[in-house]
Amino acid sequence: MKPSQEHSDAVFYKLAMEEIQSGNLNRGLMAKAIAKSKGDNKGAEALYLEWRVKLLQEEAIAEQERIQAEEYSASLLSRRAEEKRKDEKRRQEHQEQNQGQAEEKQQQKLEYSKTNIRHSLISLFIFITSLCLLFWSLLTLED
Repeated sequence: MKPSQEHSDAVFYKLAMEEIQSGNLNRGLMAKAIAKSKGDNKGAEALYLEWRVKLLQEEAIAEQERIQAEEYSASLLSRRAEEKRKDEKRRQEHQEQNQGQAEEKQQQKLEYSKTNIRHSLISLFIFITSLCLLFWSLLTLED
C-alpha cells in the first residue's frame, strides 16, 4: 500500500475530530460511544472517532457511487441521442432520395440540428446537475 493510500482516510479523521472539538456531534453515535466506554470520556471520543470515520467513508463511497450512476445515465442518454441522430440521418437520406426537393432537404437539416441541440442541452444539463450535486456534497462534508 502506498503511503498516500495508507493515510487517505486522514480527512475523515480531521472532520470527525472537528465535530468533537466544536461540539457539533452526531448525538446518537456519541451516546452509544459513551455507553460502550462505560462513561470514560476519552474512550468515548476514541470510539466516536472510529465509528464516525467509518460512517463518513461510507457516505463518501455512497456519494461516489451516486455520481457514477449519474454519469452512467448521462452516458446512456448521450448514446440514445446519438442513435436517434443516426436514425434521423438515415430517415432524411431516404426522404431525399424519394422526394429530391432541395427546399425539403434544407428544412430537414434544420430540424436535425434542432434535435441535436436539444439532446446536447439535455446532456449538458445532466452534467451540470451532477457537478452541482458533487460540489454540494463536498461542501456539506466540510461543514
